[in-house]
Amino acid sequence: MRLIKILAVFLLPVVLLVPSGCGDSDNPIKVGLPGNNPDPWAGLPAITPEMVANADFDNSEPGLMALWYGDELLASGALFARFRDRLKEVRETYGGSIPEANITFQFPYKVGKLLIQLSEEAAAEFRAGTYTEWDSLNTLFGVTSIDTSVLFTDCNCVSLHFKGQLHPKYLAEYYRPLAGVILCEPNGYGGDWSNMYPWLVEGKVTFLARDAWGDCPSGCLNSHFFYFRENDQGGMDYIGSWLTGFEVESEPEPEWWAEARAAYDFYR
Repeated sequence: MRLIKILAVFLLPVVLLVPSGCGDSDNPIKVGLPGNNPDPWAGLPAITPEMVANADFDNSEPGLMALWYGDELLASGALFARFRDRLKEVRETYGGSIPEANITFQFPYKVGKLLIQLSEEAAAEFRAGTYTEWDSLNTLFGVTSIDTSVLFTDCNCVSLHFKGQLHPKYLAEYYRPLAGVILCEPNGYGGDWSNMYPWLVEGKVTFLARDAWGDCPSGCLNSHFFYFRENDQGGMDYIGSWLTGFEVESEPEPEWWAEARAAYDFYR
């Protein structure tokens, strides 16, 4: 089972449903600014509700691929479409003869959740129903519920649950400047596992499938890689495979590995 990095141990879950429409969505990141910092969000991309809605791909596999590869708060619709179409072709063409082509992509963070630690004062206000610093952000980013179970520990932590497909690493940057927020981190997975890595090489879509085993998830000892690359006609070619590891007879490193390893290295 994959290890999940968490800020605190969750007790019995208590979830508050968040009604839509609360807060000032016309000016979503100008509410409750700390007095000594006129604009702690300076430098962050301006986000609108329309942008959030247009980048919601229902946490589908190609949508998560686009979110990871784009490495921004919101996934690109054009990138989503390219990964979706090319991934479908790879599996329809090679999924029968190369079972590893059916390995699914695992996003490195838990999309749709954000862990926040509140100060003692903010936690008391939240319990009393008077903490409003995050109202506008919650509306903008589509918070559907707030898990308050960890407020019963000394951590004063809550877990925000979001409807849309947002990169939690960059989502956290919008919540950290809020008054009363001590710590804000994405809920990430720890360990190692099989995966399907998407990438673009000179504008061409590539997929690197990795079948991994041996001491997973602590750190897989063996890997069998399978590389697919888009050709000039828009189809997907199977380039080759490579077996390597500590418990197998490793094959010589193929020439294509210098190109294919970029996605693997970026994910790690």
